[in-house]
Amino acid sequence: MYPYQPFDLIKSASHTNELQSAVQEFENTLWQQKHELNVPLFHYTSLEPVMGILKERCLRLSDITSFNDPYEQKYGISVISAAIDNAVENEIDDDISNFLKGIPKQLKIHENIYHIFVACFCEDGNLLSQWREYTNKGGGYSLGFEFTETTHMTLRPTSLKMKFRPRLRKVIYDPAEQKECIDAFLRLVIDAVRTAYSRKRPTGRFEAYLKPTEVLNPLMDLVTCFKHHAYKEEKEWRIVYFKRRNGGDDKFVEFIVDKDTLKPYLPGFLFENLQDGIYFPLKKIHFGPLLDPIHAKTSMELLLLKNATENHPIKLSPIPVRGPDFVTR
Repeated sequence: MYPYQPFDLIKSASHTNELQSAVQEFENTLWQQKHELNVPLFHYTSLEPVMGILKERCLRLSDITSFNDPYEQKYGISVISAAIDNAVENEIDDDISNFLKGIPKQLKIHENIYHIFVACFCEDGNLLSQWREYTNKGGGYSLGFEFTETTHMTLRPTSLKMKFRPRLRKVIYDPAEQKECIDAFLRLVIDAVRTAYSRKRPTGRFEAYLKPTEVLNPLMDLVTCFKHHAYKEEKEWRIVYFKRRNGGDDKFVEFIVDKDTLKPYLPGFLFENLQDGIYFPLKKIHFGPLLDPIHAKTSMELLLLKNATENHPIKLSPIPVRGPDFVTR
C-alpha cells in the first residue's frame, strides 16, 4: 500500500493547538482513508509520449489549467466557498463567523501563489472511454504503475538524492461526497475555534488571535481533488505538485506547443529503491483496441528491450505487454 502524504505548503505565523489538532484529525482519518491505494494505476497516452516515458523514465506533470476541464480548480474553490458560506449563515457566534469569512480570502491569495501541476492516472487499465479520449481513439497505450512505500520522484534525474514522495490523490466526483469532506473538516475547525476562543479571549479583534492560514493546507488539498461529476467515468487518481511562483523549481518547467497553445509541464522522474537497484515502477503495458495485436506486442517488447539496455540511473525491469479483450472500429 502506498502511504498517504499530507501537504505542508503554508506556514502560519502563529499556531493554535486546537486548530493544529483539528487539521491533523481530518488528515489522519477521513482524508487519509479516501486516498489509500493498493492497486496499480494506469496512465493512458499515445505512442510518442510512451516512447519518451520509457526512454527518460519520466512522466509529465501538466499545468492544471491545460486539462480537459480548464475550470476544475475554480470548481473546487466554489464548492469550498459554498460550504463556508453555509457554515457562516448557521453560526451564531460573530467571532467564529469572522474567522470563517477569512478563509476564502486567504484561499484566494494562496491560489495565486502556487501553480498546480498534475500527472493523471486511472484505476482501470482497459476502459473504453479512456482509450477514446487519450489514445487517438484506441490507438495508444495504457501504462500500469505500482506505487509503494519505496516509490519516490525527482525533478532532476542526475541527482536522485533530491527526491520526495509524490502526493497521490483520488479525485472525488460525487457532490454529496465532496460536501461530506468539506463539512467534516469545517465541523472540526469550528469546534477548535470555539474551544480556543473560550480558553483565551483575545484583546481587540478576534482575527488577531486565530489565523485562517492555519487551516489552509487541507483546503488547498481538497481543491485539487474535487471535479465535476460529468467526468466521473475517468476514475482518476493524480500526482499533485504545488510549484510556488518564483520558486527554486522554476528552472525545471518545460513547455510543449499544442495547436498554437503553450502548455507548461514539469518532468517527474519516478523510481523505486529495490534490493538490486533503482527501478522505474512501471509494471505492465496495455495496447489499445485499434492496434494490430501481434505487431503492437512485438514492437513494444523490442522497444522495452532497447531502453532497458541503455545507460540510465533508473533501470527498467521486465514488463509484460498485453492487449484489450475487445476491439473497436
